[in-house]
Amino acid sequence: MDSFIGRILASADAKDGDLPGFPPPEVQARFVGRSGRDALSEVLPFVSLIQDYSLPSNSTQVLDFGCGWGRIARFFQNSVDAEALKLADVDPEALNWCKDSGVKGTRYLLEPTGKLPFDNNSIDVAYSYSVFSHLSEVSAVHWLNELHRALRPNGILIFTTQSMRFLQLVLACNQKTDPSAMEASIGTYMGRNPQRSVEQFQSGQHAYSDVNGLGGGGMLSGDFYGWAAIPQKWFENHFRWAFHVEEYIDDPAVLEQAVYVARKK
Repeated sequence: MDSFIGRILASADAKDGDLPGFPPPEVQARFVGRSGRDALSEVLPFVSLIQDYSLPSNSTQVLDFGCGWGRIARFFQNSVDAEALKLADVDPEALNWCKDSGVKGTRYLLEPTGKLPFDNNSIDVAYSYSVFSHLSEVSAVHWLNELHRALRPNGILIFTTQSMRFLQLVLACNQKTDPSAMEASIGTYMGRNPQRSVEQFQSGQHAYSDVNGLGGGGMLSGDFYGWAAIPQKWFENHFRWAFHVEEYIDDPAVLEQAVYVARKK
């Protein structure tokens, strides 16, 4: 394991003086479902993909789209200058936690239907973990267009989304006759008819549900934020003109979510 990655993981257990700290465990879990070393370990394969495709260095312009509390950005603290590492989120609390935890980078507060505050063709690599797994179709189109605009030609976009595995899990939980409390909750993620979401995905449609108040009002309203799964056919139909898909990974042995690695044409 890279020695710096090892230090980042160890910093979840004991403060390392020149590395970022962490929000309280309950805050970490509220954002990403996990805390501490577990939260960091979950994204290691994603971090490796970013490194494999972009090799970020001091001058590389890197955008963390939906940075949360800086779970991923901290892995680039020693390789990308603060001015070049851009931390963007619609949630001001997330950006405040990045600041308070000492996550190096330039912070940007986004509007849910706004624009990226970057010039055309100015970003080398953009990554987004567990954001497009929640965006409505309109929002996904909007932000993929914005990311395309900001990326330089041949720039890399790496993002995750839910896949058929997730939709089938929701359907199975929904159909259980005696579900546990967790299964009952999962079974509601795609609304009253999860079978329809499975069929949408199979036909190449963007599958989305704003159920359960995931977007509980405010900046995360249901027309923007819920549960989403983006099939390859949908991405190709909408963005074939914009991106070449270098790799699509849907393997639970790698990540819980599916991953797109796309290069700007």
